[in-house]
Amino acid sequence: MDHRRLQSQCHTDDNTSVAITIGSLNLNNFSLEKSTTYSTALAKLFGDESLKLDIIALQEIIKNTSESPMENIIDLMNSSSARCEWGYKQSEYAGLGGKGKEHFGLLWRTSKVKHHETLQLDLKKLRNTYTRRPSVDVLEIEEKKLLAVINVHLKYPGVPTEWKKHAKRLSAGENCCCHSCSRLKSEIKHLPMVAEIAKDQIKGKCITTILIGDFNLEPHHPWFTDLQKKHRPLNAQPTNFLKSLPRVYDNIWVEVGKAKGIPAMVFDSSEAISNHKLVYSSVTISGQTRI
Repeated sequence: MDHRRLQSQCHTDDNTSVAITIGSLNLNNFSLEKSTTYSTALAKLFGDESLKLDIIALQEIIKNTSESPMENIIDLMNSSSARCEWGYKQSEYAGLGGKGKEHFGLLWRTSKVKHHETLQLDLKKLRNTYTRRPSVDVLEIEEKKLLAVINVHLKYPGVPTEWKKHAKRLSAGENCCCHSCSRLKSEIKHLPMVAEIAKDQIKGKCITTILIGDFNLEPHHPWFTDLQKKHRPLNAQPTNFLKSLPRVYDNIWVEVGKAKGIPAMVFDSSEAISNHKLVYSSVTISGQTRI
């Protein structure tokens, strides 16, 4: 995409706004084998007209072969009986997950959203901060607004056998100096820089940023203080299925002054598919810029 052309087409006197419904789901080690069992259920969930989803960010897509576990789902969503057409983009290798090479995914309703490009972030300033490299896709909404969707999956707090202990400590606003929690803290602290790098690469005046995905920490924790200066979280509901220790880990952070959203809703997708619930919200992009 020609960034100079986009910059020349920016209008700062435009007061129009556009509304979209954006969702996120961590698919929990979604491999080709798992896809064989749950493709139909996920295609039904993502295409559920009662949710009216326009953009869906996905985490933990495990691709260990040339075939993507998302292929069957996309085929089902775009079948002849489907009510609308969906586009799909899978990120490059983001990092090593629990069961293989982890990727991000992004779905969008083509009648409302157009995919411009996937940004190759210059992350030299971040010095390999991220266990999983964030994925950034630039979307055009109703031919009016540019939106950078920053898909993230941050470091898990503590080792799996001690997860509850670390989660309780962090939820209370406490610090933890173990390697995993220190890494999580660093990843969170660098999120504002990721948003700025994305803006700089596309001459930022024309773009609104949204950070979305699995943050592995509640949004009220002090580590998010810097991010809260320019973005605010929409979700305050638990997105896991563990009743004894409910966690608000999955979230949608919208850019202050350019986007507003209603409090996010959580949809109880089948617990068999993932240990996370789908989180989604209606977001209005109202920044005074357009293409």
